[in-house]
Amino acid sequence: MSVYVAPTPRLLGGGIGQPATRLFLITPSDTAVLSFATRAIRAGGAGDLAVRTVEGDVVTIPSVLAGEVISVEADKVYSTNTTATLIMGMA
Repeated sequence: MSVYVAPTPRLLGGGIGQPATRLFLITPSDTAVLSFATRAIRAGGAGDLAVRTVEGDVVTIPSVLAGEVISVEADKVYSTNTTATLIMGMA
């Protein structure tokens, strides 16, 4: 008799469409690289969000709403041009 084991995010490979397995607060910095590349970023307070994607694109996402979740694989959140607050990374 075999037993079915439901797949967990780790077994599914952890792509951008999978649930986060790590949550962490982000302090924007023009020099520091994030400890983990994100799958998504949540802004607790409204504003602009300046990020570098894992492919190296540097983009400022304008007018992010408070509580909005942005699906982006990023390895850096810049302090320059970031006005959003209470930023959380989801990896």
